[in-house]
Amino acid sequence: GWSSARDRWKDTLNNIQEVPEFVINITNEATKEAMNRSATEFEAGVNEFEWAGVTPAPSQSISVPRVAEAPVAFECKLQQIVVVKEGPGGGAAVFGEVQRIYLNDTVYDNGYILPEQLQPIGRLAGTTYAHINNLFDMPRVPVPKR
Repeated sequence: GWSSARDRWKDTLNNIQEVPEFVINITNEATKEAMNRSATEFEAGVNEFEWAGVTPAPSQSISVPRVAEAPVAFECKLQQIVVVKEGPGGGAAVFGEVQRIYLNDTVYDNGYILPEQLQPIGRLAGTTYAHINNLFDMPRVPVPKR
């Protein structure tokens, strides 16, 4: 993940530094409004689950909760935080090791995530997001024989 440094680090980064665990909750059309509400830059101590109107669910492998309404969630333990630059224009990349993956049955079948069912949304920058719904397959190029 990426945390930008404006006047201060976001609570998410501060929380990960304090408790080196985090959950990456995948957002889709059904959860996008709650995700947007959770992006509000609060002072420390505000319950963002409550503010966003989502339900905290216990994680199985780490101490921090996941969002119950998220169709996919990755429970992670912190591996490394790389600060690219302090202050305005800077940021930090957060790397974690996935401990467990939660998959809602509606988006998973026979060992595979069903992207057509998941309909994930990705954040591009600032307030700009993208629907990931124009899918296509490309066969792998074989290694040339010598």
